[in-house]
Amino acid sequence: MSRRALTPGTAVLLMLGIGTVAVVGLPGVATPLEPAGSLGGVVVDEHGAPVEGCRVALFQADELELVEWTSTDSRGRFAFQESPAAFHAFAAPDEESGLAGAWCLARASALAGRIELTLPSASPLTVTATDEQGHPVEDAEVRVYDHRDAPVVLARVPTDAQGHAHVLAPRDAWIAVLGGSSGRLSTWSFTRDAEADELTVVLPVARTLTGRVVDGDRAPLEGVVVSAWDRRADGWHRDGYRLSNADGSFALEVATDHATLLRAADPSGAHLPALRELAAAEPAEVELALDAGDPLEVHADPRPTASPLPDDARVWIWDGPDHGWSWGAFPAPDGHLTARADTACQAALAPLAGGPPLAVAAADPAAPGPLELHTPPTEPTPLPDAPGTR
Repeated sequence: MSRRALTPGTAVLLMLGIGTVAVVGLPGVATPLEPAGSLGGVVVDEHGAPVEGCRVALFQADELELVEWTSTDSRGRFAFQESPAAFHAFAAPDEESGLAGAWCLARASALAGRIELTLPSASPLTVTATDEQGHPVEDAEVRVYDHRDAPVVLARVPTDAQGHAHVLAPRDAWIAVLGGSSGRLSTWSFTRDAEADELTVVLPVARTLTGRVVDGDRAPLEGVVVSAWDRRADGWHRDGYRLSNADGSFALEVATDHATLLRAADPSGAHLPALRELAAAEPAEVELALDAGDPLEVHADPRPTASPLPDDARVWIWDGPDHGWSWGAFPAPDGHLTARADTACQAALAPLAGGPPLAVAAADPAAPGPLELHTPPTEPTPLPDAPGTR
């Protein structure tokens, strides 16, 4: 066990939902004692088997300070002696295990119960970051995201002087390369060649764009996700995202010589999304106003199909070219959802990981009432083609 202070860069990370492991005693077999401590848990692989000898770190959530680390026993169990009021925990398996790490994020100790961490199978991946001339970019941050449920960071590794970062990543992981202190744009790769163990990305020079997010009365909005996209010869590329601050402010690294699309989406669903395209020469200070819209009741009914909904299926509202896509929201168990939208909008039931929509429906201003989302009986209905969608 040891302590030391760390200062990793802050990031928007989501909780990882995982399953449990039952430890059943057998007659005549002694059961090892549960590790003693104030905060305990278990680490398993994706098949539910315990992971022995896995290092588990405990972080104080507010200051991002490493409080304590320990290791799992033969049954994958571990215990921490300390319990900060709010914490993150990270399981770091042995590099030869063929498993990726996993986070448990933003948990309150008083409500934590048993910490459960599931490590997905992974393979080595070498990520190389270069500039436009092919020179290596040092100190870019490579992140591996598991998106099987809510996206969660599995690994964060800086590139070395040769622009390389070596990570363990599931075959279907999302890979992000963040410019960070290098002064360059970030980039995302949402697909990975199943046979490839190398990925090379180009990080163009970036400029800083600042602005504010406000409501229709120009009051600041906090916690709105603002993402930036730049138009290149092969389409739109995602540059990065930030949450707006308490005063509505945000700062993003964007392209210096390409048009930039800003997309603002309110995760609370209280406001319509907003889109704004900026030319490369426009000033680096913008204001994004999010309208309230009108309440819209949506019924997502998957029952006509024999297949269950994917775990990450969400309802997305398309409010036209001036607003774009809303923040995806999970319907209630009965399929109902109340959203904010314009009188003429389109809704889609689709998985976070992409692919064809499960259901699509358009609102009819002349026929008020719930918008019924039913699975298309034949060909999938194409969704609106807009940059920065979903």
